[in-house]
Amino acid sequence: KKYGLGKTPESEKVKSDHFVGTYYVLFNQKAQTYLNLEDEARELLRQWEQKDVETLKLWKKMNDWAVRGMEQTYIETGVSFDKVYLESDIYESGRSIVLQGLRKGVFEKLDDGAIIARLESHGLPDKVVLRSDGTTVYTTQDLALAEKKFGDFKLDKSVYVVANEQNLHFQQLFKIVELLGFPWADKLFHLSYGMVNLPEGKMKSREGKVVDADDLIAELKKLAFEEVQQRYPLLSKKECEKRSKTIALAALKFFLLKVDSSKDMLFNPKESISFDGETGPYLLYSYARSKSILEKAKSFPKKANYRVLQDDSEKQLIKTISDFPQIAKKCSEHMQPHTLCQYLLQLSSEFNSFYHSVTVIQEDREFMDARLHLVKAFSVVLQNGLALLDIETLEKM
Repeated sequence: KKYGLGKTPESEKVKSDHFVGTYYVLFNQKAQTYLNLEDEARELLRQWEQKDVETLKLWKKMNDWAVRGMEQTYIETGVSFDKVYLESDIYESGRSIVLQGLRKGVFEKLDDGAIIARLESHGLPDKVVLRSDGTTVYTTQDLALAEKKFGDFKLDKSVYVVANEQNLHFQQLFKIVELLGFPWADKLFHLSYGMVNLPEGKMKSREGKVVDADDLIAELKKLAFEEVQQRYPLLSKKECEKRSKTIALAALKFFLLKVDSSKDMLFNPKESISFDGETGPYLLYSYARSKSILEKAKSFPKKANYRVLQDDSEKQLIKTISDFPQIAKKCSEHMQPHTLCQYLLQLSSEFNSFYHSVTVIQEDREFMDARLHLVKAFSVVLQNGLALLDIETLEKM
C-alpha cells in the first residue's frame, strides 16, 4: 500500500521478510500452545474417567459452580425440570453400549485403538464413538442417555432441543441408534433451532463473545422498569419492580418464540420490551386492558344473548377465539410455538379493534352483558395461550 504494487524498495523487502518471519514464529508458538492445552485437556479427561482423586476433586468444585449458576438462572426465568441426567452418571453405560456394538460388528476398531462407526454408506461422515485412549465422546454419552430415558419412561417421542450447529451430530447419533437395533430408534427427534444474534453480533460462547442470560434479563428489567415508571409515575417502587420482572421475561420469551425456530434471528432488547408491536409486553397490555374492562363492570352476568353481537369486529373476534383449540393442537403436533405466537398477536389486534369499534360498558344491559362475555372469553384464551408459552400475565400493567 505504501509504495504501490511491484514498487517495494529492497530496504522495505527486508523489513517485510522480517515481519513475515516474526509472524510465522508467533503463529507457530500460538499453535503449539493450543496443541499443548488440547493435550492437557485430553489428559485431564482421561484421569477423570479413571477416577483420579485430585482430578475428580477439581472437577466437582468447578462443576458445582456451573450447576449452581444455571439453577439460579432457571429460577429467575421460571424454568424447572422433573428429571435431570448428569453425564458423569451415564458415560460408563455409553462405553458399554459401544463395546457391545463392536462385538456385534456394528463398529470397527482402528489401528490406533479408536472405535468408529462407518456411516459413509448412509450418506454421513464416519464417527468416532470411543477415542484411542478409551475416553468417551458426546455421541457415546448420548447413546447412554437415550437408552436411560427410554428405560425410565415410556416415551412416545424423545425431543432434542439443540441449535442447528449440531445437526450433523444428531443425524449421526440417530443413524447409529438405528444400526444398533434399539426398538425406539424411530422415536428420536431433533428440534433444530437457529442461532440468536444481537445488534452487536452473534453470541459465541466458545470464542469468548458471551451474552450472559442473567445480564440480558437484568437489562430487560431495567428497560421495563423505566417504561412502567414513565407510564405510572405514582406506582410504588416495589410494584414497579414486580411488574418489570414479569414484563421483562414476557419480552424475552415471546421475542425468542415468535420466530420460526429453524431460522436465525436478531434479538433486539429495546424492541422486545416495547408495549406496541409484535411483543410480549403488547400482549400483556391487551390482557390487562380486558381485565380493566371487566373490573369496571363491577359484576359479571351469568347469561347473555350472543345474537346481539352483530358488529364486524365482534364477529371476527368470536371467529378467532374459536380457532384457539385447533391452533394449540397444530402448535403441539408440529412443535412450532411461533404459530401460537402469531395467533395471539392476531387475537390481541382484533380485540383492540373491537374495543375501539364498540362500547362495552353502557346502559343497554343486553349489549353490555354479551360484550362482557366476549371480553371474558378473550382474556381466558389469551391467558391460556401465554401460559402455553410459559409467560405469566399481569392484571394491571
